[in-house]
Amino acid sequence: MAQYLLSDEALRDLVDLEDFLTNRESRERAISVIARLHRAMTSIAGYPGIGRKRLDLSGSPMCFPVQSWLVFYRPTPDRTGVEIIRVIDARRDIETILARRR
Repeated sequence: MAQYLLSDEALRDLVDLEDFLTNRESRERAISVIARLHRAMTSIAGYPGIGRKRLDLSGSPMCFPVQSWLVFYRPTPDRTGVEIIRVIDARRDIETILARRR
């Protein structure tokens, strides 16, 4: 079974998102959104071609939308799964955020 790995940045994104939603809305909403994102990441790992390649971004990562968030990923070197690079709100400046990674 294919798996997904979270980069340090992606893990931080999820923790920040959970904190934000808990403080802004409710703990239940945060749990629901995080669970939805993890289900999407499981789907991405099983079907690593879903989403679209972002040729406009450095490294041309794959991108899969989940509600108002974008899950950026790439296949692992051994092709047994995917690495989740970032989970970013689609309303943010994606290009600038991903450029900071380098």
